[in-house]
Amino acid sequence: VATRQQRNEEIRAQATQAARQASSEIDRIIEGLHSLLIAITAMPAVGSLDPGNCTPVLESIGKRVPNIRMIFVLDGQGRAVCGNSAGPSNISFADREYFQKAISSRSFVVGHFTESRMSGAPVLPVAMPILDGDAIAGVVVTGIRLDWLQARIAERGVATGNAVTVADAEGRILARVPFPERFVGTVIPERYQSLIRAEKPDVIEVVS
Repeated sequence: VATRQQRNEEIRAQATQAARQASSEIDRIIEGLHSLLIAITAMPAVGSLDPGNCTPVLESIGKRVPNIRMIFVLDGQGRAVCGNSAGPSNISFADREYFQKAISSRSFVVGHFTESRMSGAPVLPVAMPILDGDAIAGVVVTGIRLDWLQARIAERGVATGNAVTVADAEGRILARVPFPERFVGTVIPERYQSLIRAEKPDVIEVVS
């Protein structure tokens, strides 16, 4: 009995450590994009909302950052002004939640699982407002490629018999090792949604 109890504690500690490592990796990725968007919004070529100036800048940045698919500058109405890749004309992002939150919060925003309006590929969008004094001139938007995120988690390695799931704030799965094809894009069942809303880290036991 004592040996079993000790082994249970070891397993719980291993699970906690694995979760912390995955969480730290996600934090580093998000913070990296936060820093990138701060730098982009500070560029005069971007703040001017002039396609002739900002398009070459975004094209150069896009080639150097492998974990993102596209970067766009939107005006205050959500219309694409320039980007690192040409897209349909007159496309609008005004209905996207991350755009609306960036405008209302006037700060960096992490969105939810989204199919890119430009490429159709699944991404985790992030957005940052471009401030002109007290006014919002526009919003810079990009998104983490979920295929890249999946590969990143897999590269870090998952112990035999273990699984790692990364979900957004709504419980929609962004990456999963193993069997991503079965889980990515699906929503964590309601009975486990409390894990998404938890206020602190913990370990629980469930039946798969």
